[in-house]
Amino acid sequence: MKTIIIDENVFILEQFADKCADIKEIQLIGDFNSYSDSLNFIKNNNVELVFLADDLAEINSNILARRFKEIYPEIIIIFISQNIKFFKSQNNINNYYVLESNTPDEIESAVNRAIFLTKEIKNSIYIRTFGDFDIFIHNTPVKFENSNAKQFLAVIVDSLGEELKSREICNILFPDESEINQLMYYNKALRELKFTLKKYNINDLICYSNKGCKINTKKLNCDLFMFLDGDLNAIRSFNNSYMNGYQWGKKTFEMLKRQKQMFESYSDGMTKNTICASIRCALDSRLTIVYANESFLAITGYCREDMYELLSNSFKELVFENDREMLMNAVYSNGKLGKTKEIDLRLKCKSGSLIWVMSKGEIIKWQNITGEDSEWETLLIDISNRKADQLALKDQAQRDALTRLYNRSTGKDMIDNYLSKEGRDKKSALIILDVDNFKAINDTYGHPFADTVLTDIASILTHIYRTSDIISRIGGDEMMIFIKNIPSDEFLVDKINKTVEILYEKLNLKTKYGELSCSLGVAVYPSDADSFENLYSCADKALYCSKKKGKCQATVYKNIDYEDINKMPASIVKESCMIKENSIMCYAFNHLYGNPDLYASINSVLHAVGKMLDISRVYIFEDTDDRKYTVNTFEWCAEGICSEKNSMQKLPRHIFKNYYKNIEENGGLLYCCDFEKLPLQIYKTLKLQGVKSIIHCELKDENKCFGFVGFDECKEKRFWNWQQVKSLLELTRVISVFLRKYRLQHGCTLEKLQSNIHEMN
Repeated sequence: MKTIIIDENVFILEQFADKCADIKEIQLIGDFNSYSDSLNFIKNNNVELVFLADDLAEINSNILARRFKEIYPEIIIIFISQNIKFFKSQNNINNYYVLESNTPDEIESAVNRAIFLTKEIKNSIYIRTFGDFDIFIHNTPVKFENSNAKQFLAVIVDSLGEELKSREICNILFPDESEINQLMYYNKALRELKFTLKKYNINDLICYSNKGCKINTKKLNCDLFMFLDGDLNAIRSFNNSYMNGYQWGKKTFEMLKRQKQMFESYSDGMTKNTICASIRCALDSRLTIVYANESFLAITGYCREDMYELLSNSFKELVFENDREMLMNAVYSNGKLGKTKEIDLRLKCKSGSLIWVMSKGEIIKWQNITGEDSEWETLLIDISNRKADQLALKDQAQRDALTRLYNRSTGKDMIDNYLSKEGRDKKSALIILDVDNFKAINDTYGHPFADTVLTDIASILTHIYRTSDIISRIGGDEMMIFIKNIPSDEFLVDKINKTVEILYEKLNLKTKYGELSCSLGVAVYPSDADSFENLYSCADKALYCSKKKGKCQATVYKNIDYEDINKMPASIVKESCMIKENSIMCYAFNHLYGNPDLYASINSVLHAVGKMLDISRVYIFEDTDDRKYTVNTFEWCAEGICSEKNSMQKLPRHIFKNYYKNIEENGGLLYCCDFEKLPLQIYKTLKLQGVKSIIHCELKDENKCFGFVGFDECKEKRFWNWQQVKSLLELTRVISVFLRKYRLQHGCTLEKLQSNIHEMN
């Protein structure tokens, strides 16, 4: 604003000019120690703001100010006075402002206040309560012939839009008078007030009823109402002065002063778009709302009727459930009289969304008509954007930069916290996942491809597991999954199986880099371990077992058989590695191709596959040439598993009719992780053999089925991963080719083949 300063004391003039130099609202264009010079300057220049000393010797400051107003009615006058009470009693200029202290902060505050109030007074009806009480219509002050009439209006304004009964107004305006005198003075003041309002054509400014009256807040602008509605400019314009001369305004003055102090403690980082809401609540278990400003309704989306009908006027109901205990603790435990407590909490908006607010409240005591009362009052600042930024930074610190999964320390802390609280008595599981041959991937195809593999795995895992589960990257190619609150063993087994299966399928869907797979180690809480450290140790051991058994599979800690692993012959371990490297199909082909001893070769292949995949029993069933019977021709059994071959000779083929049809319809595969779901006759047979889960793969010759290769699991219901199933299908196709080729070349019927096998055994 283009500004001049007028003071006859040159030294004070220079000091004041220096203090104004750094105030951004002020553009100092002149300073004068002569009133005539300043008057001539204003006549010839556009001046918006004048700082005017009140003790000029040459001319009365009031007269000079009026002359300025005559030249430029919109000019803002700020008087500099050392004796404010005397100055105000002598000054009759409307729309002026007084600066008592001339520190830079006070000067800036006075300028802001003057700009705000001047702007508001230009509106059609404006009531000023900060400082002296006045009402303006189009920038013209309303003159009251009766001072009680003016004070009557001030009392109604101070009620903040609430209706006041006639008796309440009488007790406020005429506290020392008898009831008869109170009523007489009341009626006279009311008549004068109505007459004045009618004179200025604003008689709808007050709403009357049989009980009393209230201010019509929709018909006016008021600095008090704007302050309470959270308008930052109105808050800043409050200068610790309210309804001067009216002692009954002390309660509202203390509230304004308190809220201004709370606002100033918030003010860092606030912008003109910041909304300041305020409420007062009764000190009951529901925090019943006594008063809420318009900004409070604006940020929550409720209207006043909604507050009553939907929330029963309870602030506690509006607060997000997880934050209510913190709120009540802040109000009662820490909200001692005169002591503020600052908390961040979430409010539930009418739309269903949550917003973050900063609350700084305190318990206040005040005197009402019935006596002393206490309430909790708080200022609420919408900090949703700031909180979003804070949460984003926190999330960034908790996440792995590449995969966006939680990092190791965050994952550990979250699991520890869960196990120590709500998950203490619930079944959970910790899974460690490792990418098979990751070093070779890195070395062969480079870091960019390896990074892509890790990010793909992370994305797949987030789709497989629930949002409540905890997934983290613990370093390199290792990831950790913590499954909360497992409803059943089947649920866990299904998740484990899907993880291995889907990862293999998705990672190899479009890749040209060869097979990619992952191995898993699983530990269950609390059966395997009762703490994160012990769970991690158990899962790590199970992962090692998965790696040792051939990779691309999962091992549960309780199923680890260290003795069996250690007993595995070196040749078989070597063969297993080779099978894994070149696939089962390649291994079987290499053993069967050109080998004159087909029987020994098939037995060797079944043995190697059974050991590598930890299968209980592997066998082959073939149809007789007349297709009347199905015969068990080959079998390999793991240690401790009984042979069923002798009891499976010449089984009538018709009992397999629907069975073969089912295999054919499913692409040559019967995959059953729970044998109890098979047809009744087959179920009964398998039950006698102790079978829990099976895979049967169709033997085919020129699109004609002639038997199947079977794989039994007798220890537990087993969920086979997709790579295992795919490998067994490939193995079966290779065996089909060599069996049919051998018979054609040697004219060997099934009966003769059975005889040869029997002689070998």
